[in-house]
Amino acid sequence: GIAPCPPVIKAGRERDNAADQFLTPVELVDLVAVLAQMPDCRAIGATGGKAAEILVSMLPQKTAAPKTGETIAFPYAGRELTLTRLPSTSRAYPLSLAKKAEAYSCFFQAAGLVE
Repeated sequence: GIAPCPPVIKAGRERDNAADQFLTPVELVDLVAVLAQMPDCRAIGATGGKAAEILVSMLPQKTAAPKTGETIAFPYAGRELTLTRLPSTSRAYPLSLAKKAEAYSCFFQAAGLVE
């Protein structure tokens, strides 16, 4: 029930590190094509702020990116979807591993993947 998919296929580095703030998206995933392959998909989890911003930029309606832990609902390609912004998995993100795990667990429960 889980399908990992990055929102960016190609990115350019503005500096010599992988920090999101210094990455420029060059090629985005074809979200319509990806979701067409997953007709039962109802929940998307974005791992971090940059991923959430990029995903909402692909939506046909102007939508603000959710804050960490927030979920937004929206119609997309003939179905209702939710987008939850999860904490970044980066060690540089200042949240304990236990808190990150709790956020992911809540997302998986809300998506109906675990009890």
